[in-house]
Amino acid sequence: MVSVMDRRSFDHFSVQSRTPAQCRAPVVQFRASDFAQQAASKPFIPASQRPEPVQTDSADSSPTASPVKEVRSKMLLEVQHGASWWRNQAEAHVSSSSQLATFEEELIKILMARFEGHWYPDEPRRGHAFRCIVNEARCDSALTKAAEAAGIKDAWLKFPIATMWISPDSVSVKTYASRWDDNGELYQLYPMPETSL
Repeated sequence: MVSVMDRRSFDHFSVQSRTPAQCRAPVVQFRASDFAQQAASKPFIPASQRPEPVQTDSADSSPTASPVKEVRSKMLLEVQHGASWWRNQAEAHVSSSSQLATFEEELIKILMARFEGHWYPDEPRRGHAFRCIVNEARCDSALTKAAEAAGIKDAWLKFPIATMWISPDSVSVKTYASRWDDNGELYQLYPMPETSL
């Protein structure tokens, strides 16, 4: 499908297919005024001013753990599985165990901060793409920042060409033979798949 944008006006653009009869795609038109009306109906509230979805511990709460702490500890488990896999992949190229340990710790910190507010245990597929870690055409910023903190140079060369998804109750990774490979192999890292003997 070829997209055409009307550059004569910022108020209107349309997306059209080459031949609607061939691909049976409808012509979709958007007007900036439609978006303005939609935005006016829902006021924007900055993240810092939004109310917390789950209340934190208070003095009169029960002695059991709060829902926020339970979610964070569960999220930490999945993030640790993901960070451990990236560390194991770098072991072939990085000889210093202290660099690898620092890399793993920094990656856990970075991912925990990134996923904060984007972790939905009741809807694991929600935010799935946001929690994706990619080393394909470019290296994910979480990997490069953690590698820099550990003193590892050229991080994108140290890791396989892979895409990892970290979601509630699931960590999976898809590895590719090359950057141009469309058919990679998908592995379930957590929970470990049951094997039948």
